[in-house]
Amino acid sequence: MVSKILMDEFHRYWNGSQRIPGVSEIMQAAGLTYLPGPAGDALASAIAEGLCDAETYGIPNQIPDEYIRAAQVFGTAVHKASDLLDKDNLNKIKLDPMILPYLNGYRQFKLDYGFEVEASEERVYNETYNYGGTLDKRGTALNKGKRVKAIVDLKCTFKIQPTCKVQMNAYDRAVGGGFWKIILHLRPDFPKGYKVQIAEDKHWGAFLNALSIFNWKRNENMIKGW
Repeated sequence: MVSKILMDEFHRYWNGSQRIPGVSEIMQAAGLTYLPGPAGDALASAIAEGLCDAETYGIPNQIPDEYIRAAQVFGTAVHKASDLLDKDNLNKIKLDPMILPYLNGYRQFKLDYGFEVEASEERVYNETYNYGGTLDKRGTALNKGKRVKAIVDLKCTFKIQPTCKVQMNAYDRAVGGGFWKIILHLRPDFPKGYKVQIAEDKHWGAFLNALSIFNWKRNENMIKGW
């Protein structure tokens, strides 16, 4: 469900005065993030797990904080630009040229899938399981010619981790369930600037297991800050 939950400057979610765990926080506690890359090196892991275009920043094997911050800023900028595009409020003159290929990929996806945005960067909350999150996009799209409700998560990483499908199932249940769960992979070297993966419902069980591990660790004081 859409909720009035808030996120503070430390990216922690709150329902009134009660702190609640976020989807990413839950998955990290259960070991479902930062999976090793094929070669097991830090660079492959970093790129795969969400550092947008990390290789363009020359990240070496030991990843300095400034490169990580730069990649995170870039990812945030891509999301912001897509939001402005959805609202028809994008100033192309001020747009960073590095962001444009990713934005073009998103625009082409919208055309190909008839994606119509109803909400962007939406705070969501699952009251039953007491967790929150921030959903990239919610709206409707064309699936085999039929318009269906859909949620979309933008990724501009080197590759997509299997854990993204778990994450999408958590978001789906937080907005009522039954959504077409689209992982939108944006990269300039793709023929259309994007590729799509669909998250199946079967990954919901993995998130429930992760939530159980998180709650156990929290109850045993094994998670810092809780």
